[in-house]
Parts: sequence; C-alpha cells; structure tokens
Amino acid sequence: MRPNKTRGAALVIAVVFTLIMSALVVSYLMIVKNELKASYRFSLFLESLNLAESGVEEVAWALNNNDWTDWDETGIYKERILDGFNLSANKTGSVTIIVEDFANDPTVYAEGHVQTVGGDEIKKQIEVKLTRRSLFANGLTAKDLITFMGANATVDSFNSNDGPYDPFFNRGANAMVGSLSVGVSAINVQNANIFGYVATGGGEVGLGPNGFVSDLVDPPVHDPNRITNDFKANFKEIVVPVLTSPTTTLPGGNVKTIGTPAASPPDEFEFTDLDLSSNEKLIIDGPVVIVVNDDVDVKGEIEVTANGSVTFYVEGDFSVGGGSANINNTNAASAFVIYGTYTTPGDQEITLAGSGDLNAAVYAPNASLELKGGGGTGVFAGACVAYDVSFNGTYSFHYDEALSDFFGSDPSFKMVSYRELEGNDRIDFATYINP
Repeated sequence: MRPNKTRGAALVIAVVFTLIMSALVVSYLMIVKNELKASYRFSLFLESLNLAESGVEEVAWALNNNDWTDWDETGIYKERILDGFNLSANKTGSVTIIVEDFANDPTVYAEGHVQTVGGDEIKKQIEVKLTRRSLFANGLTAKDLITFMGANATVDSFNSNDGPYDPFFNRGANAMVGSLSVGVSAINVQNANIFGYVATGGGEVGLGPNGFVSDLVDPPVHDPNRITNDFKANFKEIVVPVLTSPTTTLPGGNVKTIGTPAASPPDEFEFTDLDLSSNEKLIIDGPVVIVVNDDVDVKGEIEVTANGSVTFYVEGDFSVGGGSANINNTNAASAFVIYGTYTTPGDQEITLAGSGDLNAAVYAPNASLELKGGGGTGVFAGACVAYDVSFNGTYSFHYDEALSDFFGSDPSFKMVSYRELEGNDRIDFATYINP
C-alpha cells in the first residue's frame, strides 16, 4: 500500500510545531526565571538600602538627643555597627555607620548589608550630609496671617556680624516673610515695602497700590518672582528649663545690674512678672536665664553689655512701649532671645508700641506679634516666629541674617544632600571600623 504523503507532511509539521513551542516555552521559562532572579535581587537591594537609611535615622536620633551611648569615637568620627536584623525569608541584616565631623555639620556614611541562607550577599552604601536647623532661617515666620497696616512699614535685612544696621553700608534684601496659611490674604502686604521675599503655604498675597516686594534697586521695582506659595516650616516645642536655685528678686534702685561675666552655667532668675517703668534700666552684664510665669512689661530700658546675654522664657504677654522703651542696644539679636511658652495658639501677645525698639530673636509660635507704631518710628531688629503678625503704623523690621546660624539651646538637624555611593565613590568601611 502506498504511504499517505498528506499524513506524513502533517506529522512533520506537528513535530516542527512542537519543537518551536518547546523552544518558546523554554525561552519564556528562562525569561521568567531571570525576571524572578532580578526581582529577588532588586528586593535585596531595597532591603539593604532600607537598612542603610535606618542607620541615618539612628544618627539623627543621637544628634538630636546628644546621646552617643554605644558609639565608638575616633577623632572627628563616630562609628557603630547594628546587627541581628531578622528579615523575611530567613535573611539577616546589619548596618555599619560612620559619622564624620559629628560635632559640626555631620556627614553620615551608612552601609546596609543583607545575607541570605543561600549565600547571596548585597551591600548598599549611602552618604547623607546634615546641618543644624536654625530656628530663625527666615525673618518673619507665622503659622497664620501676616498683615501690614500702615503707610510706610518696611522690611529688609542686615548682618550683625558686619556691625549695626546701616541703610547705606549694611543692608540687604534677604528677609523672608513666610506664612503657612492657605487662606485668603495669608500675607497682606498692602502698602508695605518689603526688600526680600514673601511666601505662603498656598494662600494669597494681597498687594496695595504702593506696596512691593523688591530687591535692593533704586528705585524699587516689584518683583513677582520673589513671591511663592510653597512655604514650609517646622515648629519645635519649647521646654522651660528646670532652674536649680533661681534668684526671685531684682536689685533695688532705678539702675539694676544682673549677671556675672563668663558665668557657666548662666545665672538664673524666676519671676511671677517683670515690670520696668520708664525711669528704670536693667543692665545684663553676663549670661542669664530668666523665667517669667506671667507678663513682662518694659517701658524703660534693658541694656546688654559686651559680657551679657539673656534668654527669656515667658508664659504671659511681653510688651515693649513708651516713648523711650529700648531693649538690647547691642547690634546682635542673638544676645537677647525670647521664648514664648504659652501653648494655646493666639492667646499670648508680644507687643511693640510707640517708639519702642526691640533687638531680639523671638520664638513664640503660639503668640500674636503686634507692632503698632501709633505715630512713632519703632524698630524691630532680629527675627520672629509667631502664630500671627500684625504691623500697624510706621514700624521697620530688619532681619538679622546672622541668626540663620543660630540654633537655640536644643537644635535639630536637617538633610542637605543624599546620594547612593556606587563604583569608585564607595568607601572601605573596614578602614574606619574593624568588626
């Protein structure tokens, strides 16, 4: 019987098709296998990177709490190894941490290490640069509204490291007026002259016919590029220090001197309230800490000598007023720090009235700051963090740029840069740490 050629051809085609399908299935399975291996390896990369980042968090905690327990120290370096991490699928992990220049602006090097039961090992390294977070990186900062009411309110900047404010030789346009508000007229400039920047958390900026936000140009020209709506700020909680044996009364007489030059720790004072009449003068001749449980009312003068500095913790209102009221006639606002400690937003008041002058760094995130000139020509030099701010009259505000490096008694840190170290950028942790 003659063979059926059609059936033979069909068989050949079936065999070829089967071979092709087998090859495709094998290829597909290889692709799936490789993708699974790549996905698995990528998950190891992520776990090792997470471990490295946890090392940076450990450094941040040590810096913010000034607690380096269990860390080794060699020169400008702090070193530590954290191990014993039990990860998923029976993997183990560790992180090696090096902190360079820990006493100033730290650089953190962290290496996350993941080990699998099958012998796979992944290491990822990162470098994170940190710097202290200034309480006064801006000129005027508010949680809520900032309102300028008056014909000639002025905001600009200077640097007390270069001497006192001078409209010709020590003046800048680097004052930031920032509000976190997202509401209508979050910052109402009206007719104020702001030489610097304005920023809101998303709210509107009101501008009058004679108001502007400008650089130092003559004549000033309103620059809309100096107005943004992406303002962000963190507000730390102020903790009133526990005083050991504070003095509770001031010396007698119209001229009172407190403070001991170069005292360490500072001399301590605690008052229910503090009042200085127009004919009284308080001289601060050394570092002092003053806790006031109620109000401060200054109609006279507080002088800070070259030896002196003062840190106020005030729970009540703080008012400066009267024809000759003057606080801190040095040019350094960092020598006079006021912490508002009241915890209810808007219930504390900090007021400058008449021709009262204040040269200070004020951190009172729950206080209302009001500058009401009333026909006077008062000046606030320094910086302020408040709940809301109101300018009324012809007050001038000069932001002291030197305060951008003022960190307060309990500084926190912020990240300046982050990068993953690869290739030639990777460092040999064994040169710093010998496990």
